Order: sequence, then C-alpha cells, then structure tokens
Amino acid sequence: MGKKACVLGFSPLAELLAKGMKQHGYEVFLGLPAGTEASKSTWIPRSPISTRALVTEGLRILHTIDDALLLFDFPNLTEPFNELSARSIESSVDSCLKGPFFLIREILNTLARQGEGCLHIVLAPSPSGGEHPVDTALRKAIIGFSDSLFALGSSNGISLHGFQGVDLEPEEYSANILSAVMNRQRNYHGRWHRFGTNQGLLSSLTLFKNTGQT
Repeated sequence: MGKKACVLGFSPLAELLAKGMKQHGYEVFLGLPAGTEASKSTWIPRSPISTRALVTEGLRILHTIDDALLLFDFPNLTEPFNELSARSIESSVDSCLKGPFFLIREILNTLARQGEGCLHIVLAPSPSGGEHPVDTALRKAIIGFSDSLFALGSSNGISLHGFQGVDLEPEEYSANILSAVMNRQRNYHGRWHRFGTNQGLLSSLTLFKNTGQT
C-alpha cells in the first residue's frame, strides 16, 4: 500500500505539491481555503469546527496520514497600517494566525493517535524587498510558534519540519520542498529548510537544527 499525504493550504503551491506527491507514489488529499476553488475540499481557516471537519474528511479518504504538508499564507496587505480598518486587521489575525494554530493542532492530534507521521510546516515565500508590518508580525508569530514545537523534540514517532522561502516562484519553491521531503534523513525533525534566490539561481540556505534562529 502506498503512502498517504494530506496537503492543506493556499493555491497554487498546494496544487503543485499535491501533484508532485502523487508523482512520487503518494495518495493525496488536497484541501484549499474556502473561496479558492469550489471543486476542491475547502474549509474556513479561522473556524476550529471547519478545520476539524476538513481533517476528518481527509482521514475518511486516506484512512491514515504519513505526511501532512500545511501551507500558511499571509494577507499581503498594501495599505499603510494607520489606514487599515479594524475589520481588516481582525480578519488577517483570524485567518493567518488562528488558522495555523487550529490546523496544526488537528493534524498533531491525528498523528498522535496514529503513533507516527511527519508534519511539514510551509510558509509562503516572503518578498525580497520586505513586506507589510502586519504580514511580518504574523510570519514571525508562526515561525516562533513552530520553533517552540521543534524544541520539544520528536516524540511518539512524530517528526516536524519547516520550510521558508524568499522571493520564489511557486514552481521553484515546490520543487525544492519535494526534494527535501523525499530525501529526508533520520535527523529531519526540528529543522527549517530555507530557500532563496541569488542572481536568478535557486540556492539552498543553511539547513540547521532549531536554535531559536530563523
């Protein structure tokens, strides 16, 4: 029986990763945030009930999860911070901070019940020229949260890993994520794998154990 992968998050990167996992022999369940594409399984990230329903649906189809790739995007705001509406700020925090917390919790609970599995946390690439203060704050919050999870160490057969990128096209980012996932070593747990561009060529930045750095 082939391996099973759950790919949840923003498009088009999620669709590229799902396609790549299938090409490596995985059976894949793909879930996209509501409003992305009606033909796919969707959920409302800020809702814990919707998130649980999504993971339950994935388990119903796959029966078990070997690899869970959770993709987290940021609002990509352009308005000056002082001109943002309270609703815009609240929506950004709900979707981009609560959403990851709810989704990671549900997946970790699922893997804990299985007694094994790998969780890959994938952050949307940041722009090379800097990003909106709200986007930066949300990104750092997720990185800090992930670092704390990594520091707890691998337990019960569950391993955690993360990916960050700078100024990358989805195709480039996806190819490097898939390569790292498929060629992972025994010490895979608790690491950020970071990719960036250098004079138009993709270069892999240092792969390191969690030390509080990002």
